[in-house]
Amino acid sequence: MEAGAIAAYTNEVRAQIFETLGKREADLTDLNGFESFVYLDNTAGQILRITHHSHRSPAMLEAELQLLELLSAAGAGVSRGLPVCGEPLLTVGDFTVCCFEPAQGQLITQADWHPALFSAWGQAIGRMHRIVAAQPASRMPARYSWREDQNTCCLDWLPADQPLVRARAASLLAKLDTLPAEAGDFGLIHCDAHAGNFHVRKPVAEIGALNAEDYALTFFDFDDACYHWFAFDIATIFFSAVRQAWIADTDAAQREVAEEFVPAFLSGYRQLFPLSDFTVRQLPLFLQLREISLYAVLNFHEDHGGGDFGARFMAGRRARIEAGIPVLDLSGLL
Repeated sequence: MEAGAIAAYTNEVRAQIFETLGKREADLTDLNGFESFVYLDNTAGQILRITHHSHRSPAMLEAELQLLELLSAAGAGVSRGLPVCGEPLLTVGDFTVCCFEPAQGQLITQADWHPALFSAWGQAIGRMHRIVAAQPASRMPARYSWREDQNTCCLDWLPADQPLVRARAASLLAKLDTLPAEAGDFGLIHCDAHAGNFHVRKPVAEIGALNAEDYALTFFDFDDACYHWFAFDIATIFFSAVRQAWIADTDAAQREVAEEFVPAFLSGYRQLFPLSDFTVRQLPLFLQLREISLYAVLNFHEDHGGGDFGARFMAGRRARIEAGIPVLDLSGLL
């Protein structure tokens, strides 16, 4: 989280926000948000997210809520926004409060790791992309584009004493500037649809008999949603899927997981939305982008190192980026 947001969230400000909301801090569970202050309201059964305006303006937050309504109305599994004191959102000083439905189910575990889940995951993302692609531009929320996203355009967050890493990042961004942003390949995406940002309602069938349709997935945390290539959504998922806590942090182990995950995910995706040749060709590029952008984010947000995942990811990461080692081998899987 940005240092300015942390400094601004004083005891007095926090007390003022909770008083305005009519909430007791004792009834809230801190969920340790990465870029905002996030709580579970145990009494009301709601999620509260308190965002400093240096991270997202009220207009951007309102656009996020509009995206959730659009997706939900079209049948996507998302955690919708709820009114805050009778309004879509509430601004108190330099902070804005949003409220969300808690997602049904729970985070996946190793016991859920099955091709049927991977296919259901692909279906869910394909459905979101299909909904977005079908909307006229006039109906789409006014979120920012990838060029305005600090997570993607991350040069300012990369250490000045790492010129080769910065050169790799600059080269990637230059390549993105040459890509066509055409309908069917580009639109408003989640940008961070990894396993930590959805809940799954577990089926009752035996594991060997599962189908994708047995799963109900509900996605949340659309804070990073922006106009980007659909390929980036998919690459972000591939990137994170092979880095689950139970998977060894080696190229060989991650390739083995990818051999099962990637075909099942893409099979589910294709059932809901066409996978263009352009998207397939750009996946290695967007995998590199995800690697460098996450490296930059974890360098910048030193107060929140990403826990065990962050430590595993950052170990030797600079050397890999500088050497140009592919973040994941997709050969023969697409």
